[in-house]
Amino acid sequence: MTLTSTTITGFAPTGPRAIVPGTTRAGNSGSGGGGTQYVTPCGSPPVFTPQSFRTAAGGLVVTMKVTAKCPDGDVLFGPQTRITISDGGGLVASGSFDFRRSPLAVPAPDGGAALNLELTYPPGSFFRLPDTLNDANSAGGQYLVECDRGSTPERAPAVTAPASGRSSASSEATDTVFPAGADVTATSVNALRLQADADRAFILANLNNRWVAQLSSKHAGLVADGRTWTDQAILDEFLALRLRFNDVRLLWSDEWPVFSYRGWWVTVAAATFPGPVEANNWCRTQGFDPDHCFAKLVSTTAGPDGSTLYWK
Repeated sequence: MTLTSTTITGFAPTGPRAIVPGTTRAGNSGSGGGGTQYVTPCGSPPVFTPQSFRTAAGGLVVTMKVTAKCPDGDVLFGPQTRITISDGGGLVASGSFDFRRSPLAVPAPDGGAALNLELTYPPGSFFRLPDTLNDANSAGGQYLVECDRGSTPERAPAVTAPASGRSSASSEATDTVFPAGADVTATSVNALRLQADADRAFILANLNNRWVAQLSSKHAGLVADGRTWTDQAILDEFLALRLRFNDVRLLWSDEWPVFSYRGWWVTVAAATFPGPVEANNWCRTQGFDPDHCFAKLVSTTAGPDGSTLYWK
């Protein structure tokens, strides 16, 4: 509009309609008016619902269904977003994820859309394997997922909301971050116990009275390999071996009479051999030295005598 001493001239409006700050914007797209929808940060973190757990070379992979708490959706864009998963047995995994370079739109809870987010927790940031976890889709799969956005940039990016259906994305934790007050020692001990319980049925069915390769035997406080071993370090070593060989198993020495000492966590490879020589040959081919891999007989009836063969 312009104003002179004799006339007032009005002009038709141009550009998009003004919106209230903090709301979504719908641009015009053809005659239908169903333009692009953008999401803005919600005041409450989104809801993460585990759908499945699996392991890969990179660690524990958790597929999440993510929905916003706000009716207009949400966006993950912070560089240090902590996502922690727990169940009745304690911490399952916890890590910091960086969404700064690739912000993610999180659909509104009632729009029929959802974000499938595949999160990878590297070694050191997870405590449990899928065989110690309930199926996330079963009635027993009760999980608590906590999202702490951490520090975020002052200005949120404009992210396009999915039109319908489910969108997919993936991210790997950049750092191991535990929630305040987390008892890592108790969580590690519990995870070791759950793992030994889960592995026992397999060992009885497949390894009992068979020769295997023993890869580790540790207890908290042991000084070996230039370090003092903690329960968390023992668990981390077991998990790393599991990821490397795909199938290693954990035993508690008190439950197996072939071990002379009580209170040790013992890791064995699941492959079986006709005798101790073949087990030791396997150790050589895998690049182990004699201190970190040797032949061991696993049995519920045999004693410790003659159940171990070292090599040079």
